[in-house]
Amino acid sequence: MTDHHQLSSDSDSEKRKLEQAEPTAEPESADYFRQGIGIALSGQGGDDGSDLAENHAAILRNFRLPVQLRRNMAVSIGKQRGNHYLQRMVKQPIQSDHVQRGILSPDKQMTVDEIIDSHDSDNVNETNMPAILGASADKKAQIISLIHSNTWVGPQDEAYLERIWNSMGIKGIEAYFTLFERSVNYGVEYENIECLKDLTTKFKEDTQGLALKYLNSNQELVKKEMEQLGVDGESGKPNQSLGEEQEKRLKEIQEAAGILADAMQAKRHLDQLQVGYTTKHKPGPPLAKIRNGPDMTYVWEQYFHEGPPEMTSIPGQGRGSDKLQPYSEVKAHADELNGIIEGYSAKYPGLYPLAQAGRLEELVKADSPQAVQSMMGEGLRDLAANIKKAIPMISSNDLDYRDLLPIHGQLMGGTAGGKFNWASPVGKFIIKEEVEGHESAQFWVNLGLGALAAAAFVIAELATFGTATFWIAAAAGVGAGVVQAGMSIENWADMSTASKTAVSPSSQLIYDGQVSAAALAAVLDTVFAFIDAAGIGLKALRAGSLTAKGLKRPPVDKIVTETAKNAEKELIAKLPSIGANAEGRETLEKAISQLGVNRAKEASGKSYEQMIEILGKENPLAQRIREVMKRGVISPEDIAMYKKDLKMLAEDVRLGFRTVAEADQIAMILVEELGPLEVVKKSGGWKSLNASTVFGKNTAAGQAMEAWRQSLIKEVNDFMDKAYGGAAKRTGTPGNISDLDVSQTGRKDAAVASADAAKHRDAAVEYLSQKLGVQPGELNKLLDTDLFVD
Repeated sequence: MTDHHQLSSDSDSEKRKLEQAEPTAEPESADYFRQGIGIALSGQGGDDGSDLAENHAAILRNFRLPVQLRRNMAVSIGKQRGNHYLQRMVKQPIQSDHVQRGILSPDKQMTVDEIIDSHDSDNVNETNMPAILGASADKKAQIISLIHSNTWVGPQDEAYLERIWNSMGIKGIEAYFTLFERSVNYGVEYENIECLKDLTTKFKEDTQGLALKYLNSNQELVKKEMEQLGVDGESGKPNQSLGEEQEKRLKEIQEAAGILADAMQAKRHLDQLQVGYTTKHKPGPPLAKIRNGPDMTYVWEQYFHEGPPEMTSIPGQGRGSDKLQPYSEVKAHADELNGIIEGYSAKYPGLYPLAQAGRLEELVKADSPQAVQSMMGEGLRDLAANIKKAIPMISSNDLDYRDLLPIHGQLMGGTAGGKFNWASPVGKFIIKEEVEGHESAQFWVNLGLGALAAAAFVIAELATFGTATFWIAAAAGVGAGVVQAGMSIENWADMSTASKTAVSPSSQLIYDGQVSAAALAAVLDTVFAFIDAAGIGLKALRAGSLTAKGLKRPPVDKIVTETAKNAEKELIAKLPSIGANAEGRETLEKAISQLGVNRAKEASGKSYEQMIEILGKENPLAQRIREVMKRGVISPEDIAMYKKDLKMLAEDVRLGFRTVAEADQIAMILVEELGPLEVVKKSGGWKSLNASTVFGKNTAAGQAMEAWRQSLIKEVNDFMDKAYGGAAKRTGTPGNISDLDVSQTGRKDAAVASADAAKHRDAAVEYLSQKLGVQPGELNKLLDTDLFVD
C-alpha cells in the first residue's frame, strides 16, 4: 500500500524537477501557492496535448502535499506546457479512480475525534463520512469548522458540508445557525440540503394561504357592510329605503370621512417638516460642505418622514436654522394623527376604497344620507370585484407569491397559522433566499390598481388595526413603486412585529366609540395650528372642513367647570393654616408639586425650615426645598435668556456650553419661577420635555415635573370618585418618562356603557383643561394623556 503522499510513476520525474526549483516567496505562506498560479497563468507557450493533466490536477489540488511543491509545480507547468494547458489542468475534475490508478493511496479510516485532533480537513472524506454523519451535533459542528479553515472551500468540500448539515436536521441548523451562515458564505447551496428543500414549498403554501385567508375574510366583511348599508351586493346600488339606524350609521361614516381626510392631509404636511440635517446623499445641491482633513462632508436637509435627525445643526455654524421643528414635538403630533387614522380605519373599513380613490372629501360634501349610501355602495362594489378577481390569481400563482413582500414580513414577524415557524432563523433565511433571487413585480399592477395601499385587501384584514399601515402610507402620499422599492423584507417584518404590540389607547377608544368626532376635530385643530405656525399655511386647506366649532361639543356638568376653576384658590387658602400632621403634609405636598417651592412658601407664610418640618426630613420634597436653599448664584441674564427659549438649555448641554449639573440647577429655577405648566408649554409638550437631557428621569427638574403631573392626575381621580363614583385610572408605568392614560371606567362595581364612559372622560378632560387654563385639544400634547377627547 502506498503512502498518502506517494505519487504515480508518471509524475515522479515532474516532482524531482519541481523540488529543484528555487522558490521566490515565503514557503508555506498563505500567498505562496496563489503567487505560483498567478505566475504560471501569465506565462507563454503552447499546449502539447499531454495526457498528464489528471495527474497534475491531482497533485496540485492535493492539500496534503507541501505548499512549496504545489507552487513550484504550477510555475514549471506554466513554463513548460503553456498557459492553456495549465488553465485546463486547474479546472480538471479529480476522477474517482485516481486511487485505483495509483495517484493517491486509499484514505485512512479515522474516528471523528482523530479527524478533529488532526486539524487536517483532508481527513473529511468518503472513507470517514459515515462516522462523521453519525457523530453528535457538537462534533459535526467542529468538523464543519475544520472545513471552513481551508484557504479555499472547493466543490467537494461544499458537498461534504451539505451532507453534514442535512444530517443535523432543521433543529441542528437552528442550534448552529451562525455556523450555517458561514457555510452558505463558503458556497453551500440550501437547495442541496434535503431537510431545507421542503421549506421552499411550505413558504409558497403559507404565503398563498395567508393571502387567501385575508381575501376571504375581507370578502365577508364587504358583504356584511353592503347589507348593513342597504346596497345590492352586485351593483352596489341602494336596494331598500333607509331605516333610522342606517341613517345614523351613514351620518357617523360621513363625519369619520371628514376626520380621516383632515388627519391624512395633516400627516402629509407633518412629514415634510424639516427636523434636522443629514449627511446621506440626496438629489440637489447640499446645504453645506465641511472639510474633515482630506475628506469632504456634505450636509442636506432632513425631514420628519426620514426619521430622527442625524444632527440638529450644521457643524461649525451654530444651533441651526429657524426652519427646524423639534423632532419629538412633530412626532407627538404624528402619533396623534396615526391614532386617529388607526382607530377610524378599523371602525369604518367601508371607507377604505373611497380613501384609496381619493374620494373622502367628496363623501363629506354629500348633501343627504342617500348620497352617502350611494357613494359607499360604489366603493364597496369595486372592492368586492377586486377581491373576487384576486382570489383565483393567488391560487394559480398568477400573482407570484414571491411578490407579496408584506405577507413575507408578517410571516417573519411571527404571524401564526402556517406550516412552519418563519420567525425562526431558518425560516427567515429561507424567505430571504427565495425572494432575493427573484425579480419582484408590483403585484397590485396585475390587479389593475395604482398603489400598494390600494391592494391592502390582499395582505391584511381590513377590519383590524393592522390596515392602518396602508392608510398612513396613503396619507403620506407614498406611491406604489416607492413603497415596494423602499421597503425590504426586514422593514415589513419590523412593521408586522410592531403591529402586534398593544394598540394605542387613543385608537382603541375611537374604535370603541368612546370619543366623539367633535373631540377629534379639536385635536386636529391643534395639529393644524402647529403646522401653520411652522410656516406651511394651512388655515384654509382643511380637506374635511371639520373644526371644533363646526361640531357641537357634548355638554359637561357645571360642577366640573366650577370645581376645576376654584381648585387652586382653595389650595392656596388652606396653606396658611397647615400644621405638622398628615393633612398638612398632604396639602403642602400638593402645593409644592403644583405651585413650586417658592409660591408654596409665599402662600403659606412658612419658612423653608418650617416647610421641611411639616413634610418630614426624609420626604423627597424636603430635599427639593434644601436644594432651593443651597442653590448657587445663576446670573439673572442667563435665567432671562432661558425663560425666553427653554429648549436652548438642552442644546447648550449638547454643545458643551453647560454641564448637566448646571443645567439641572437652572431647570429647577425655571420650574420654580415659571411654574411647571409654563415649562412644559415652552418645552413643546410632555414628550418633548422628557426627550431632553435637562428633564431626564435622573434629574431633579425631571422628578419635579413628574411630581406635578402625578399630582394633577390624583386630583382628577379624587374629583371623579366624588362626582361619579368612579376613578380616573392611570395605566402607564409610573415614572417621569412614562405615558399617561386617564381612562374613566365608570362605577367601581359595574362596567358602564360606552356613552357613560365617554361622558365621564369628557368630564375628566374638562376638569384638567379648566384647571390649567388650556384648550382641551392641547392636553394630549401638554400631559401626554392619550385622552383624545375635547
